Amino acid sequence: VLTAPIDFMVLLNVVTIRELFEVRKAIEVELAGLAAERATKEDLSLIESALESQRANLHDPEAFLNEDLRFHAALSTAVNNILFTSILESLSYLMFESRRKLLQSEKDVSNSYNDHEVLFKNICKRDKDGARAAMFKHLERVYRSWEATHEHKQKAGRKRSPEVLPRR
Repeated sequence: VLTAPIDFMVLLNVVTIRELFEVRKAIEVELAGLAAERATKEDLSLIESALESQRANLHDPEAFLNEDLRFHAALSTAVNNILFTSILESLSYLMFESRRKLLQSEKDVSNSYNDHEVLFKNICKRDKDGARAAMFKHLERVYRSWEATHEHKQKAGRKRSPEVLPRR
């Protein structure tokens, strides 16, 4: 039910990277705080497993991307709120495409890994505010990286690529 309107917006090419990051910040920052509060030992194990797989795939951006998605999904599961999980699942296509673009623009995916490691440590310490701050910082850094790459391409005289996410 939730995916239909989002799929429709994608078909119309009306969702921008900036808009996606605004929604991600609104949802995932709070989700990080709740994960710090609610994560069980099993949840922490799943999050840690995804984090370890990210570290093992620092040399392979495509595999890293899959583990990045698994990391964020594990955070959502740890909150134990089906609406968070459903909303993130409904945004999964947009997030996949935006993350693919962003990882391609990042020179070093270890920055994302390091952000995730800080976030995980705050969740393990049950530090809600620290987890929220770590997620906010992560999303801000990744968005700034995308902006810098996008701006560099414009300055290089290349044809400006649209900010709108591609159709399926």
